[in-house]
Amino acid sequence: MTSRGRTHRGWVFSILIPTIYLIVELGFNYQLIDLSAGTVQDDVLSGLEFWGRVISGVGLGLILFRLILNRPIHRLAGLIVCLAVGITVMWHVQRELTNALVAAALPEDKIAAVALSALARPAGEGELKTLRGDAVLLDRADAFERKTVMALFPAAALHIENRDDQLQHWLGVTGFAQEPTLIPAHIQENAYRNLIVPPIAIGLSIFFALFNLALLLGSLADKLRRGLRPFVSSAALAALIGLSLLPSNPLTNSQGYRNALAPGLWSRKPALAVLVEWSVKAAPAWWQVSSFSHRFLLLGYAFQNPQWTAAASH
Repeated sequence: MTSRGRTHRGWVFSILIPTIYLIVELGFNYQLIDLSAGTVQDDVLSGLEFWGRVISGVGLGLILFRLILNRPIHRLAGLIVCLAVGITVMWHVQRELTNALVAAALPEDKIAAVALSALARPAGEGELKTLRGDAVLLDRADAFERKTVMALFPAAALHIENRDDQLQHWLGVTGFAQEPTLIPAHIQENAYRNLIVPPIAIGLSIFFALFNLALLLGSLADKLRRGLRPFVSSAALAALIGLSLLPSNPLTNSQGYRNALAPGLWSRKPALAVLVEWSVKAAPAWWQVSSFSHRFLLLGYAFQNPQWTAAASH
């Protein structure tokens, strides 16, 4: 192969393919939050799980390819192997993690999930206060931050202080008519799954997007000057994570979250706490890019679950 041909292939593998992935990942992240902010039906939830696993798997595969197998010889074969490994790993990790969390959930947690799903919209609209009188959401939240809170509030409030009394108070204030304990068991389980899926899918989606963006910036720098890739990639990843976490957040900075929601979540389910706080902070930091990718580059693609995968997605 000529030097010019190798250069063209280098641009395809190191720049073009990762850019296409980033457009899809960011567009999916926007759609994921948009859908998760409302009541999610079984078929919609299956679609979110399917695409979350596949797209995050592609992100992991590209990371493996860049860090391990990105060599001039057999690049296509290496990419295919890495993508297959990445999708397989993320498919099983997310599926088993979700199923394990649902299976391990106590009956009272599933009942609480039903109530919390009904309270997600009032939480995002800033209507909820704790029994101490602390607001759960600060007034300065913008429209996308409110959507993110609606998607993640059920998980964030799963182990709120004095949960039974707090939920009864909130349900009374919001006029929720049906007693959660009387709702069928399969609805309770679906509500709990709906509580678990958004923080896992949103958190991994935005993380893999930022990681691959950092690697992409490193590749661009390497085109300008050989040897810059490791430094630029590392610095870019640190900067991107910092930009995601530094802005003040209207949920995690509220007295209600700090005093009533966070302590129980961190003590009972620290992994879920990490996903919730990362997702609720990072997603709004990049929402404009995500919105542009979904609306204009992906033309509003719905990311529905393909019919032939319905049985395999659980």
